[in-house]
Amino acid sequence: MAGAEPTPAAERTADGVRRMFDRVAPRYDLANTVFSLGQDRAWRQAAALAAGLADGQSAVDVACGTGALTRELAASAPGARVLGVDFSWEMVRRAPRGPDPPGHPVGVPRTPPAAYLVGDALRLPLRDSSVDVVTIAFGLCGRAAAWSSASSPNRWCRCCAACTAATSPG
Repeated sequence: MAGAEPTPAAERTADGVRRMFDRVAPRYDLANTVFSLGQDRAWRQAAALAAGLADGQSAVDVACGTGALTRELAASAPGARVLGVDFSWEMVRRAPRGPDPPGHPVGVPRTPPAAYLVGDALRLPLRDSSVDVVTIAFGLCGRAAAWSSASSPNRWCRCCAACTAATSPG
């Protein structure tokens, strides 16, 4: 159709992207640690601290992968409700069984696990203004890169708009 805006590559190949992340899920955490030269843990801890999540508040970690940042958020505010959302079933399936944070005492139960679900960052299954904190760690650079070649330079902002809509004012 003449004049129609082309579909972004990320939407044309959603199943391909999902299959790729499903394949890498078993080695995802190790890959992040290796590629970041071990800095990924410190980044997640800093991000959880910077989020300022407090007991009684709620957070959603978008593109949560295996839930490493989601767990850091839950640990930073044990009385908060934390939800991890990822596009890949295999990532989400591994999330609750992720390794304990470094230094976690053996035999001591972990922070109550966060909830996880499979979902699309462009269509978050949340009511507008329903969460206090939204995080997205490694997912944003992948989304931005996938949409950078779209005809509209602001196309990648759809993910950010979905996150903004879900966040409570203030």
